[in-house]
Order: sequence, then C-alpha cells, then structure tokens
Amino acid sequence: MACTCIALCCATKALAGDFCDTVIFRDDFDYGPGRPDPDKWIINHPGARWWTQGRTHFPDPHPESGWVGWIATGEFPRVENGILVIEHHLFNPYDLPFDDETVPRTFLGGEIHTVQEFDPSMSYCIEARVISHASPNGLVTSFFTYGYDSGRSDEIDFEFLSNKTNDDTTYPGGDPLLTNPWNESHQCPECVIPAGLDLTKWNTFRIYWYPQPDAKCPAGGCIQWWWLDPVNGETWLRTEEVDSCVPDEPMALYFNFWAPCYTGWGNGCGPWDEAADANLQPVNTVGQNQIYRYEIDYVEVRARPHGLTESAKLPALGAAASDRFGASFATSGDVPVVGAPGTAGTDSNSSSAYVLSCAPPCVKDDDCDDGSACTDDTCVATVGCQFVPHDAIPPIIVHYAGHEGSTRPCSGYIDPRIESSNGMALDRGVTSVDIHFSGPVYNVCGGAVDATSFVVTETGAGAQPEVLGVMKLNDTSYRLTLTRVITLQEWTTIRAAVEDECGNPILNTGPGGPNDEPDRVDVARLPGDVDQNAAVQPVDLIRFRQGCAGGFLASCEPMSYYFDIDRNEVPCQPVDLIRLRQIFAGTPPATRPWLGKTMNSARP
Repeated sequence: MACTCIALCCATKALAGDFCDTVIFRDDFDYGPGRPDPDKWIINHPGARWWTQGRTHFPDPHPESGWVGWIATGEFPRVENGILVIEHHLFNPYDLPFDDETVPRTFLGGEIHTVQEFDPSMSYCIEARVISHASPNGLVTSFFTYGYDSGRSDEIDFEFLSNKTNDDTTYPGGDPLLTNPWNESHQCPECVIPAGLDLTKWNTFRIYWYPQPDAKCPAGGCIQWWWLDPVNGETWLRTEEVDSCVPDEPMALYFNFWAPCYTGWGNGCGPWDEAADANLQPVNTVGQNQIYRYEIDYVEVRARPHGLTESAKLPALGAAASDRFGASFATSGDVPVVGAPGTAGTDSNSSSAYVLSCAPPCVKDDDCDDGSACTDDTCVATVGCQFVPHDAIPPIIVHYAGHEGSTRPCSGYIDPRIESSNGMALDRGVTSVDIHFSGPVYNVCGGAVDATSFVVTETGAGAQPEVLGVMKLNDTSYRLTLTRVITLQEWTTIRAAVEDECGNPILNTGPGGPNDEPDRVDVARLPGDVDQNAAVQPVDLIRFRQGCAGGFLASCEPMSYYFDIDRNEVPCQPVDLIRLRQIFAGTPPATRPWLGKTMNSARP
C-alpha cells in the first residue's frame, strides 16, 4: 500500500501500516518439487478422464489411484523452484480421435483451482504474480475466478491472448489484456492496453471484487482490475459497476493454459476466432512436441466485510485512487478500449464466442477524456488514449500565524486563559480546532473527511482526547471538536490522514519540534503563559499590559486567544487583568497558583 504518512483504516481508527483486511489464502509455492499443496489446490479434471477446454485436453493426474504415486511430469500443473508451472504441449499422448479420425485433434494443457471458494458475503482483493513465456498465436493463459450454479457461470477474468501479445505492429505500446466479468453466463468483456505492459516478463495483477454495495461502489456491487506497473506503480485498468455484470455467487480462483477453437474445427466447440489460430495444430509424436510455459510466483486473497458507510465514488480512470485494502496508489496511463459491456454470451467452449475488440480507440486528443483533472489526456497513434498524471503536489495544512484562512489556534499555541469556571472543575480550555488545508481533501479510505481522518495524541502518560465530530466549513477547512478539554501542561497533537482529489497523501515530515509541520497541529494549555515561552513568570503580567496597550504582539491571531483571560470573547477588559492575577495567586476561579509552573514536555 505504499503508505508514506499516517494512513487510517476505513473501519477502524488505527494507524495503518496494518491493512484493513485479512489474508485468507496465500501460496508462495516454496515447497516441492512436485504436486501443488492438495489442501489448497485441485488440478482440474471435471469428472471424466477425457475433457477439453477448447482444443486443449486437461488430463486426470492419476485416475486409478488418486494422488498416490504422484509423478511430477510436465503433463500436469506442478511446483518447481518455488514456482507453479502450467505447460501447454503440442503433443497429447492421451489424444482420442473423433469420429474414427486418425489425426490428433487436441493439445495437452492444464488447469488448477483453489479448494477454497470465496463467498459473496465479503469483499476481496485477489492478487497473483505471473509470467506468460513466449508462445505461438492461438493460446490463452488466464487468471480468473469461477463459480457454477444451475447451468450458469459467474467469473472475473484476466485473460492473456497470444494473438494480441505477439502483434507488436498493432499494439507497439503495450500488450492488450482481456478483462471480462460473467454473471449468470452473461458476459461484459472489455480489452485494455496498459502502456508498457510486457506479459513475457513477471507482472502482478489484482482483482477487487465488491459483490455488494460498499464504500467503493455505494450504488451497488462492482469490480476493479489493476496492474502493478514496475515503472509507475499500481495502475488501474478498469471498473465494472453494471449490476448484471458483477458476479454474486461463490467462486474459486483458477489458472489455466489452453487453445480456443476456431470456426470449422467442429466437435461442437464454439469458436473464439479472435483468440484462436488455425495454423496452430497438434503434432503426431513426442519427438515433434513443443512445450510452452505459464508460471505463477505467488497467489494471495484478502477479504473484509461489506457495509462501510462512507460515500466514496470510484476514481476516474488514470487518476490516483485510494485502495480500500490499504493506503493510496499513484495510478498511471492506461487505456480502456472499446468492448461490449452487457453483451450476452456463454463459455468460450460452448456454442457462443466471446465478443472482444482491441482496436485503438482514438484518432485525436479530443477523443480522450477520463473526466479527471489530475491527468493530461492525449491520443497516441496505434496505441490509444494515454492518461498521464500531472498533479504530484501533496496537500498540506496551512499555517499562517492564525491569520484569516489559516489554522486556528495556530500550531504551537499555549492557551494562557483561565482553566476553570468555578475554581474546581478543569472545564475551560481548547475543545475545538479549525484546520485549513492547501486544497480540497478527502478521507484516505475514500469519501468525505470525518473523525477517522484525524488522530489525536498527547505528551504525558494520560489518555488522550479523541475527535468527537468534524464540521466542514468550506472546501478546504474543517472544524474538529474534541471529546474533552486538552490536558493541562501537556502538548496535544492533531494529525491529519487525508489525500487530495488526485490521491496524493498529505505530506508527512514527522515531528518538527518548534517548527510547524505540514500534517499536524500542536496546541497546549498553561494558564498565565501570555508570552508563550512554556513557563508562567512575572513577565507574563507585563506582556499582558503591553499587549493590551499595543506594545506586545501575540504569536498568532486572533488577539482574544491571549488577552481574553476570562474567556468572555472580549479581550483586554479590567476583569482580564484580575483573572490573570488570580491565576498567578491560585485564587478562584483559578484551581491552583500557576506562577512558576511550566509545561511538562517540549513541543513534539
């Protein structure tokens, strides 16, 4: 999550570094060689020894005796050198001719899926690091979720088509990806072309599945597809919010390697001509065999409950976006390409085929608009729309000595006014702070700034106050109300965990001592300390007289914070001088003699 400052979980008030979710599945494949962990994985072979996906046969690893005597051959998905390997062979030793034919009809490939299914009662982040080594046209490697119920399937797909990745003429800027969700066998495919993507190198991909309304998609369920760009970081590829496209059934996680059918192949296999190639054919002998590899380095699934109440709209494509499973990412130029959302269809090896187009979608810059003020939108010939982030300036808190439009009380302020209304209760002091930012800001977890956008700490060993409520004053300013008056003779620090509309987190330079910090405000409470030197001395009485006469300037505005000792909102009245003398002497409404008292700690 790449958090560079304070980050708050959406559902808790804890500082993040810790994620807001729980890892419920992970496999680093740091075992073997041989069989993938049977407690985690099933090598897919649905019920019969002979089964194909498209033109590829997925054989039963050991049909007679189950897993006893497992043989770690290239025929099946296997673990070697800390990697899960799925191979695709041109020669299939199990090939069974159709209709008395003698020529081989099928290839040998593989598919594996998790034992565990992921129920739509939770939201999920599903991540894998994969590499599709160079292969001829006509092959598909996949990373996807899948569920099947009453003859209809639910899926969320990343599919890598060698027909597209091998076509550097049409796609010189990056390898195309097929992203495709299915709900009740209703598919919504869309092709995206991330700039710089090379699938023949290691890449990390993520699927975010929000099956029910959530802070990320308050209007209903949604899905997001992401890629970890090694240059630009976490990169958002696509969001799908149409209800009919968002799966709502339990699904397992799958990886496979296969060859789709082409028109005229026969055997009742629905063609997928955009991904298939009739020139790719099986071979007759093991000596003619060619082997291609798809490798998975690790897999992780994280989950968290639905039901966050913050309103949070999905970020515009290409803009920076908050990741609800942690802090924010800077996203970069990715290209949504024409697809057919809502297109009806069925699985690729049935009678209907995918609908997919990866044609470059733009002709001129005016064709490209991601709706974000954070990107420069341009059209690049043969590649498509490029959305390049240009706003990398983080927000800060405005410290300007309490002048109009800046934070009040100012950072470093020590409240010198009377501490009690009756000489007993410590009920008078700072209970609210107006914080002004350099621009509009938002909760790190998405949505409006609220109490979870701030953390309060105090010096000393006592319990600190908390943020009771937040009132928006204008687009850049907020009034924070605390649960109680700040502690006497201690420093209270209020730190902001917010980001701007482009996803840039507030600048954090750490504790600054006597200097103002860009993400926090320090305030304190020491009755009688008019000159703000952290000690109550006779000179404070002199400074009060000078200040009211115009001969001493307070550290910050407004003047009432220093010279309205009785807190009646009118400074420099005779009663204020009386209250200051009472503070020095400990006469009620003062609770003790404050002359000679100091702050317990230095400003943090």
